[in-house]
Amino acid sequence: MRHMLLLSSEFPPQPGGIGWQAHGLAKAWSGQGQRVTVLTNSRGARAAEECFDRQLPFEVIRVHRHAWAGYTYLHRLLRAWRLLRRERTASAVWVSGAFWLWTAAFLRPLFPSHRCLGILHGSELGRSGWRGRLTRLALRRIPEHVAVSAFTGCRARACGARSVRMIPNGFDAERLRTYDKGQRLAGSPALLTLGSMHRRKGQHNLIRALPKLREHFPQVHYHLAGLPVDAGALHMLAASLKVSDAVTFHGRVPEGKLGDLYLGADLFVLLSEEGPKGEVEGFGIAVLEANACGLPALGSRGTGLEEAIRDGYSGRVVDPRNEEEITAAVREILADHHRFSLQARIWARGFHWEMIARRYLELL
Repeated sequence: MRHMLLLSSEFPPQPGGIGWQAHGLAKAWSGQGQRVTVLTNSRGARAAEECFDRQLPFEVIRVHRHAWAGYTYLHRLLRAWRLLRRERTASAVWVSGAFWLWTAAFLRPLFPSHRCLGILHGSELGRSGWRGRLTRLALRRIPEHVAVSAFTGCRARACGARSVRMIPNGFDAERLRTYDKGQRLAGSPALLTLGSMHRRKGQHNLIRALPKLREHFPQVHYHLAGLPVDAGALHMLAASLKVSDAVTFHGRVPEGKLGDLYLGADLFVLLSEEGPKGEVEGFGIAVLEANACGLPALGSRGTGLEEAIRDGYSGRVVDPRNEEEITAAVREILADHHRFSLQARIWARGFHWEMIARRYLELL
């Protein structure tokens, strides 16, 4: 039995692909007989996180925030040092998220016997300023990395990462089985994006395409669910294009209600683009979840979404800023929706966490 240490910047029950990836890996490793310890940041109500952690078959250590950000960072660094000192015989230390990459690079000389591997998502790459310099330094100091897509791997190598292997993300098939079909979402077709509302996720690209889509689908309706970071700007954009009546902002949706969205829509949309700080969409776990629920997906060309979507099979990839191309892809998928839906389910079967987690273990 191996002992896996996983240091992750995010972890459920708070949203975020980095967190759900950490949860999926830890859960699968534990189910495969490995001992797992997760060190992560506290990002929500302490009671909710403690309740969530008690149900898990592995240890979760959370570092809570303090009013002074500098003390929070020092506290995280200290907890990582204590964990590495306590678990000197751990088989591997996996680090996920920018801060924990920096931490591992800083602490590594103190624990040379630990095998350290970075997990790269894409959002931590391309940053400028001191954060970018720290990330590039960490990529060089950590000897091994796993990228969630070839797209992310290429970016990591350009930033100075040495050994980079590619293992895609997965999704929790067991979790999806708890979803019950609720009411159908408004619209025909009903388009869905699940993810925080900010520029990287590209919700604005679909809103800009709505006037063109309405020419072919007068009842089209766009549903946005996720943390409403830039919801105000999206509201203003919809109003300026006179499509506010075709857009519904659901905000953050509880885990138990996600099934209502996935099972009530016709098409999943993630027209991501590079964010203002150089962050990119490295893969797209929500795409696989949607596929597993029978939703074909529409994603962006030139991002890691090209590896989460099999173009022409589980969905289509397009130029996220080309309204004509977006419209043509939506029309193509909906004209043969049954086939695309069936193929999306088949495609998703290759990404269960149990299979993906074994590929991580094969590296050790």
